[in-house]
Amino acid sequence: MSCGVKAMSRKVLDEKGRLFGVINIVDVIVIILAIVLICGIYVKFGRDERTGAASSGSMQTVTYQMEIKSVRSGIADNLREGDKIYDKENDVQLGTITDVQVTDARRSEALADGTIVEGTVQGRYDVTLTIEGSAQIIDGRHYIGRSDEISVNSDKQSYTKYCEFTGTVISIGQ
Repeated sequence: MSCGVKAMSRKVLDEKGRLFGVINIVDVIVIILAIVLICGIYVKFGRDERTGAASSGSMQTVTYQMEIKSVRSGIADNLREGDKIYDKENDVQLGTITDVQVTDARRSEALADGTIVEGTVQGRYDVTLTIEGSAQIIDGRHYIGRSDEISVNSDKQSYTKYCEFTGTVISIGQ
């Protein structure tokens, strides 16, 4: 039985290690790896409705507002007009801050008698950022930097050169 296996292996691999006497097995492995790499690059960077050059939506300037709730003064003080803002998850630039509004943070609390009162939170601030950025609009959806979707009520983990925070998009205009 081992003779049959040897005879078969001689047909597949010759004495120089060539497959069927034509191509080296190492060359076959390199070719397969190259094909897998090319397929991977195509899947990762291939065209889709948002990033494809032939897509119908063109880049437009949009202005939107992001609200950051109950932050300490360090974050509120480090958000300034003109700063660029980025998405923490994928490092896409979300735009440039054009306005910063800082107010005392407010919170509702239920009292023992069941009534609800609202008061300020000491040492905490609510910040509303107005941000201007380039977006591609496809079927009513806004894609900042052609890839990062923003929508009202979506939370964004974001950062600037000076701080990072989580904000909620509260409005989108054009």
